[in-house]
Amino acid sequence: MRDDGGTAFDRELLLGTLTLYWATNTIGSSLLPYWAGRHLPVTDLAEGTPAPVPTAITIFGGERVPFPKPPQEMVARYFNLVRWAEYDRGGHFPAVAEPELLVDVLRATFRRLR
Repeated sequence: MRDDGGTAFDRELLLGTLTLYWATNTIGSSLLPYWAGRHLPVTDLAEGTPAPVPTAITIFGGERVPFPKPPQEMVARYFNLVRWAEYDRGGHFPAVAEPELLVDVLRATFRRLR
């Protein structure tokens, strides 16, 4: 969403994307994380030894999903957190809504992992 309440990209792109998911029969798997988050028990993560994989978390503003923002301190307990960034824009589809911002985020994240 933009500051004025409008969508960050046009309706035709949204409908085209949804049609692609529907026509390729991938709409169900794209929605599975949302369903699982509400219906399956949470998997316990072992505290004390973070996963060795470098993990970057980026929170884009304008997101309209029913998940709370994870506390950075909790994420760092369970994951090898190498980067945490929050932005006031970007929404659910930052590649479409704010492509330059997403490129900057990806470059900053992977630059330190070279």
